[in-house]
Amino acid sequence: MRNSLWIIIVIMSAIMGYMLGYATSPMIETGLIGGKPAPHAATGAGKKELEQYYQDLFKEK
Repeated sequence: MRNSLWIIIVIMSAIMGYMLGYATSPMIETGLIGGKPAPHAATGAGKKELEQYYQDLFKEK
């Protein structure tokens, strides 16, 4: 009984580790893990252009 329990724990740990490996890769690329911002985030001049674009949308109405 004791050996079968350890076998089940090892198999489930391997499966969960395999699934976690596939789950963390997209999180790292999008910036959810690692503390860096997403590469597509609007910063600097791009952010100012977006703000100006939305302000101009309000002026047209």
